[in-house]
Amino acid sequence: MAFCFKIYGASYLQSLLEPLITSLLDQAEEQPELSFEVDPARDKRVCEPPELVVIVTHGHSRPRSHRLEAGQDIEINRSNLVELTQEVFNRIVSSADKFPPQLRSMCHCLYQGCADGEGSGVTKRERSVSRRNYRSLDAEQQRKTLFHVLSKRFAQFPQTSVGAVGTVLFLRFINPAIVSPQEMGIVNRPVPPRVKRGLMLMSKILQNIANHVEFSKEQHMLPFNDFLRGPL
Repeated sequence: MAFCFKIYGASYLQSLLEPLITSLLDQAEEQPELSFEVDPARDKRVCEPPELVVIVTHGHSRPRSHRLEAGQDIEINRSNLVELTQEVFNRIVSSADKFPPQLRSMCHCLYQGCADGEGSGVTKRERSVSRRNYRSLDAEQQRKTLFHVLSKRFAQFPQTSVGAVGTVLFLRFINPAIVSPQEMGIVNRPVPPRVKRGLMLMSKILQNIANHVEFSKEQHMLPFNDFLRGPL
């Protein structure tokens, strides 16, 4: 799957994400106060040096931080993150007709394999099969083995074939490009830490959408469960 994503999906990811991330980088340059941090426990100064404005008072200058009150910062940042996530999600959905045909075929195979593997018993031979002798299995054994491998490899692997396709697409294809756009060749300019933090938080929300699960462990992500439950 990784090979198919890399060979057949690169141009699709480029056309999908490059305009959005470039626009986000431009916005971050124009608005130094823009932030997506929603964890009150994280000090903004850990992510990057605080940006200051010099105020002249009676001939003397003193620095003032761009930061708002902590509570107000969090609410604005949550709104920024929801807006960004919704925009990316909408772009993904609206680009369905541009999804590479080779990846469509791969996803269809994954869907069929999981659909046939749901509820099927997996024998000891099928569990221990190696890559070399995988081809020696018949079609039914291969499908059951595929479902077993994916269930073990991905901790939150859905027990439905549609959910399986969504989980793999986001976890192995879309989200890596979102989290590391420069490294993945989506953009050719540095991504500031505060923007990278926003992209990472957004990828968490998108992954939960694909997995059909809500946040439960990270307290600062709990408010986004309302977004997950709402109409997307």
